Amino acid sequence: MTNALKIELQPKQVELYRLVEDSPATDIGYGGARGGGKSHGARAVILLRRLEHPGTRALIFRRTYGELFENHIERLFQEYPALRQYYSVSNKLLQLPPALGGGSIVFGHAENPGDIYDFQGKEYMDILVDEATKLSKAELDFLRTCRRWKGVDDRSCKMILTCNPGGVGHSYIKRVMIDRRFQENELPDAYAFIPAHGWDNVEWARKALEANHLTVDDYYGWTDDQRYQYFITRTQYGRDLNALPESLRIQHLMGRWDYFEGQVFPELNEADHNLDQWASPRELRLVSALDHATTGITAFVQLGVDKDERLMALEEYYRRDQLISEHAMSIKLMLARYGKQDYTLIDPSTEAKTMQNVREMYSVQDAYRREGLPTVVAQRASIGVGLDLIKEMLRVDPMRIHPFEQKRGSPRLFISKKLCPNGWREMTELQAQNEDGKVTYIGDDHWIDCVRYVAMSRPRAAAVKALDMKTLPTTERLMVKSFTQWAKQWDRLANPNRSGSWF
Repeated sequence: MTNALKIELQPKQVELYRLVEDSPATDIGYGGARGGGKSHGARAVILLRRLEHPGTRALIFRRTYGELFENHIERLFQEYPALRQYYSVSNKLLQLPPALGGGSIVFGHAENPGDIYDFQGKEYMDILVDEATKLSKAELDFLRTCRRWKGVDDRSCKMILTCNPGGVGHSYIKRVMIDRRFQENELPDAYAFIPAHGWDNVEWARKALEANHLTVDDYYGWTDDQRYQYFITRTQYGRDLNALPESLRIQHLMGRWDYFEGQVFPELNEADHNLDQWASPRELRLVSALDHATTGITAFVQLGVDKDERLMALEEYYRRDQLISEHAMSIKLMLARYGKQDYTLIDPSTEAKTMQNVREMYSVQDAYRREGLPTVVAQRASIGVGLDLIKEMLRVDPMRIHPFEQKRGSPRLFISKKLCPNGWREMTELQAQNEDGKVTYIGDDHWIDCVRYVAMSRPRAAAVKALDMKTLPTTERLMVKSFTQWAKQWDRLANPNRSGSWF
């Protein structure tokens, strides 16, 4: 039956099929760069599995119906015209005849918030989520509950996730597939990943190969680098990708997961900003910040400020779902290693008096103070303004003297990647999406918020102790202004004949 449909797979697509058919992995990622044949290969594997597992059902899913129709439904029938007669337009269902095993493929989408829950109660032996980074982790988790089929061996039900860097699901896919950092009940051997690149796909090079009297076997007999060079020099698609601006070239041609369109902090790199490569900094003023979450992640960052107002993120605390007393105890142990702080900032929202004990209203800030962790409320400011300041501090100023190398060219923000691993991850994964002029930030930002609070509390020089009126709440500012006016008037009345004055 397979030969009758002429299902052909390229080497990377064969690797995908082997992982789906033979490996214990149940979640298989396939992606990276554009043009690698991901959609065709995954769709062909889904069809092949229906032929080899008669009577089973699969789901091919994309975010919108337009994408689903153009990239899968029409493509499937262009490749296998004989199957069109078995397709129900109203049900979006391909029901294979008994001669082809009697299995079926459902084509699904969820364009609006909450539509994903329409799949509740459905069962599929295999699920292909094409462009999986367009779905949130919660949506992928929900679809995974539909991956089940009675009477099959353990781990025979599979989810294939084709994906490119960027999108709401980027952080999750990168974490489990690329970085292989697992949480809670996630099982490492359940995840596998195949990187895809444009030069994996011979279709872009067929005409050039014919002109050079070369075959497909010749092409796949070359090394990866040889195919890459041929792709970017002899194919129009490869030349187009290679000619993109560098930020887009890195994403679309190279498929790098640490650099992508929409990334908020593309300036961050190990060579310029990783504090671990130099000797421990000395003579730092210590400042810190706390971003509290009643549920989810609570982050605390210990920073140092040198004499030239360069910020250095020294260490992080990053825990989820703990009591305030537990957070406070761990944070105090960290602070004890560093010493006296100039100040510790806290999320402005924690100032609200919303918690109650027997006698009074009190805030999250009060609760930390009662646990021996006094804080100052951070300045209220636009998130975008704070992130822009961090970006500015990451840029290398060619005129600024480097604190460790003593030569010109230095950023104003350094981060210990070893002791702030979650901070480094947040900064490499945070995205900005602009829809009709409204910017939305996607990704974890608990650590980033801490650094943002501290960055916005500067650039008042660390050694300056004078009162900064701009940092005071409005009521205190009015009190100081009123007292100053009274003191000046009293000075003039008390010393009418003195030329000198306190003021």
